[in-house]
Amino acid sequence: MGNRTLFRSLCMCQLLFCFLLLPCSSQTTSQVASRAFSLEQVLSSPFPTNLVRAEKADRIAWVFSTKGARNVWVADAPTFEARQVTHYVGDDGMPIAALKLTPDGRTVVYARGSEANSAGEIADPTSGVEKRIQQVWAADVDNGEPRLLGEMGCGEEDCEDIQISPNGEFAV
Repeated sequence: MGNRTLFRSLCMCQLLFCFLLLPCSSQTTSQVASRAFSLEQVLSSPFPTNLVRAEKADRIAWVFSTKGARNVWVADAPTFEARQVTHYVGDDGMPIAALKLTPDGRTVVYARGSEANSAGEIADPTSGVEKRIQQVWAADVDNGEPRLLGEMGCGEEDCEDIQISPNGEFAV
C-alpha cells in the first residue's frame, strides 16, 4: 500500500471525526442536540487498533473491537472493502495483540489474551476460575478459521512480539 492511499485513509478518518464530533458554527444548538450521543453509544462504538500491512501484497489488517468482541479484519487494494477474518463473540476480556500479516498477505498471526504482569500473572477481567494464558493464533484470510500455534511464552510485560519468517512459513 502506498503512502498516498494511507494518507487518503487518514484524511477520511479525520473528516469523519470532524463530522461526528465537532459541530459546525453554522448549526443551531437544537441541530447539534439532535445528533447527541448517549454514553452507551460512545462506549460501545466500534474501535479499530493495530493496523498492519503485508510486505508483498496490497492488503491491510487491523483489530476491530465492537461491544468488547475483538476480531481481525482485512481489506485489499484498490477498494479496501473491509471483511471480517475471525469471529470471536462477546466481551471475554481477551485482547488481540501483536497482529501480523505474512509477507504474501494470506495469513494473519496474532496473540490472543493478556500478557503477564510483573508478577508473572495474566489478568482475567471476567474473574473466571480457569487460568488464562496468552496464545499465538493464525488464520487464513480466505476461510478465517483460527488455528492455535502455541503459547506466547511471555513471562514478563511488554514481550509480545511475533516475528514472521521472510517466506511466511514460520512464526516465532
